[in-house]
Amino acid sequence: MYACDDGRGCISRYDPATGAFDVYGKRDDPLDTPNVAVFDEKGNLYVTCSGDGGRPEIVRIDPDGATSTWTTAVPGYPNGAVVTPDGTSLLVVEAHADRVARVPIRDDGSAGAPETFVELPDTDADGLALDAEGYLWITLYRPDGLVRADPNGKVVQHLDDHLASTLDAPTNIAFSGEDLSVAVVANVGGRSVLKADFGVAGHPLFYPKVGA
Repeated sequence: MYACDDGRGCISRYDPATGAFDVYGKRDDPLDTPNVAVFDEKGNLYVTCSGDGGRPEIVRIDPDGATSTWTTAVPGYPNGAVVTPDGTSLLVVEAHADRVARVPIRDDGSAGAPETFVELPDTDADGLALDAEGYLWITLYRPDGLVRADPNGKVVQHLDDHLASTLDAPTNIAFSGEDLSVAVVANVGGRSVLKADFGVAGHPLFYPKVGA
């Protein structure tokens, strides 16, 4: 298990077989508010560092552990992220810019120029997940709710819960279960995890090849 360890400014890795923890990646200075970590199909790990200490960036950790700044061109509190199924882009919430940005992943692994993928005016977006139909689910920390956008970045569904009766400051979202048909949403306000059936399965994530 790979986890963003904000307290130590790193990616912590846990081996459930042995109970051992270690630090994944090689960098002298700590990451500034590591928030979300996602792999691509080649085993590279992208980490959004939201920058509470003034250094917002997206970091990439290669399979050999080499760690480098991938891009600083999404400075408005980079948060939730997901690699597109074709591996050509990183979609990332830029919360303070009220949008989801699309950052191209070039053939050489470097970052292209970001562009707006979904506009989310007057919101504080947080988490991202792709479903099997290629649609993007976006949690809205404020105003509390969920948004679904089509593969072209058009919002086609908006689940509004402005009274926070069920979605109470939702943050991360993921699809779970053997067939990825169960959506789970973390709610910071309610200190709870919501299980939901959206009528669609999630798209499988990329994973590292441990021990390869």
